[in-house]
Amino acid sequence: GRVIIDHLNLDTTYTIKAIPCTDYASEKCEPEKAKTLTFKTTGKAPKIDDIDKEVFIPFEIGWEAIPEANSYYYHLNGLETLIDKTSKTLFFPEVESDTEYSLKVKTCADKEGLNCGDYSSKTTFKTKKLETVKSLSTEKDHGVLYTKNRQVSFDEVEGASYYKYELKYIGDQNMKEEDMSKTCKDLKDLGSTEQIISRNSFHIDSLCPDKYEVSLTACLDSHCMDHGDKKTFSFKLETLQAPKGQKDKTGGLVPCNREYDDPNTAWDETLACNTSHVFLLVRLLFDFCLGRLLPAIFIVLLLYNGALYIFHLLINFENPAMDLMQKSKEIWKAVGIGFLIILLSWTVINAFLMFVDPSMSFFHNWWDPF
Repeated sequence: GRVIIDHLNLDTTYTIKAIPCTDYASEKCEPEKAKTLTFKTTGKAPKIDDIDKEVFIPFEIGWEAIPEANSYYYHLNGLETLIDKTSKTLFFPEVESDTEYSLKVKTCADKEGLNCGDYSSKTTFKTKKLETVKSLSTEKDHGVLYTKNRQVSFDEVEGASYYKYELKYIGDQNMKEEDMSKTCKDLKDLGSTEQIISRNSFHIDSLCPDKYEVSLTACLDSHCMDHGDKKTFSFKLETLQAPKGQKDKTGGLVPCNREYDDPNTAWDETLACNTSHVFLLVRLLFDFCLGRLLPAIFIVLLLYNGALYIFHLLINFENPAMDLMQKSKEIWKAVGIGFLIILLSWTVINAFLMFVDPSMSFFHNWWDPF
């Protein structure tokens, strides 16, 4: 048989005695066959699992499972929370760093948390404060960051999920502003720029040389509302120069992805190749043709024309100028047409480059990264 018993107290031991009877009036019973049943209602205050005296966020709290319990309340610094599990991982903002907490738990017989027992004894602990970033990768290179990769990393901080970095361009304090490029002057006038990241590294987009300052802060959340102390580092952005005796490793036709930079050019050959280097390569080829190849061809043609004049003078002494003038006209006509084609080609290419980069003037080094 089954019986429903109401109005029981939680966490209480009860005894039930059942006597078998053969009639509904319970007049014919057999006391010698009676059975006694002892049980205890749910609601016992659970024992809280051990928690370190100091913990980093996030951390887990837990307690023993009470038989027949359907829910639990945990009480954390005055705030009650109802859950149906025996453990919970606590994150910011439910808990904050560098804060003392007290925790107690009680058991409930229903899922709604209406019938609950007494709270357990308190457990106290403290969340740790986030530490500061200890070192920057540039310190291994004596405070120098080379333009070849421009990747800066730093030590991870235990307990930190995010990092905020504030980057400021200082430049060369001995350099006058009028000697700086407009890009670098604008970057210096901009002041600090900040960003919150979820990794322990960041990339320097700028190619402006010399001194930078970066401030790093370890954070618990993506808005850096809970954070540690700020620490500031400085480094210099420089190009990697070839050691003495290895100048052959600089420069080259393709002006990128080289081991060392050529200090005689306005660009940095150590940078990784990208789309802009295609235009730079085209410009270098035209500079070579216009500045070196064509003048050499012009000199050769001039010598050839002089030799032709002397040859005709010796062969056709009576009328040396007739054939010479005709040959000269043909030669210089061909040279003029060639130069005209090159000039028109350069105009078209320059117009295209101006369309790609409207701020470029006709003779401006538009590819200059500064």
